Amino acid sequence: MKTGYIYCLTHKDTPNIIDYVGSTFTLLRRSSQHKYNCKTGKESHRPLYEHIRENGGWGSYYMEILDEDTFSDATELQERERNYILGINPLYNNYLKL
Repeated sequence: MKTGYIYCLTHKDTPNIIDYVGSTFTLLRRSSQHKYNCKTGKESHRPLYEHIRENGGWGSYYMEILDEDTFSDATELQERERNYILGINPLYNNYLKL
């Protein structure tokens, strides 16, 4: 069992609008990956990262934990993430095939 996190990204000026929901076992690493991808990462072309750049960059966003629990594997964590995405309907998770 490992501790996993479901998190969201929101702009500091619009904290009630969730732009993205994700999951990870390594929160600090995932935050660093998002920050890197906002600038020059191989995924910097994705609409989420373009949106972040157009709205003040990574420093204008919060990464907030929505759920913290223990999970047996990544599949179980991703299923919980999927439930959050379906319930919240974030702006930039629409590219996922749910």
